[in-house]
Amino acid sequence: VVRSNSIIMGCGVISCTGSTAFGNGTALPLGLDGAGRSTRCFAEISVALAAEVACNRDKASAAMQAAYNAAIDDYVKAATSTRSIIGRGCCITNCPRLVDVFIGDGARVRDSELQRVTLLSLPDKHT
Repeated sequence: VVRSNSIIMGCGVISCTGSTAFGNGTALPLGLDGAGRSTRCFAEISVALAAEVACNRDKASAAMQAAYNAAIDDYVKAATSTRSIIGRGCCITNCPRLVDVFIGDGARVRDSELQRVTLLSLPDKHT
């Protein structure tokens, strides 16, 4: 789905090969412990929240971890689509890749290669 007033130029890929949550819910290794502190992320996650989730893995934090993962499951379910979405007024340019894509209104991408994506943007606050 490409919304109004968007420019896509080179277009070598941009994809959606089935159901996607645009990278939301992906576990990222945070900190020096690699996979031991992998944290499932979502588009609006803050550094403070990521640090709290990554650093609190003891038994006392089990309820917090369970609640966090349940919230991420709900977020992923709500964010999942079978179509790539490019918002209004975007400028993507050379496009060699992108992959599952969710590009917010007014985003400026340029030369590309993103993969699962989710790029939040606003027309008056370009990303």
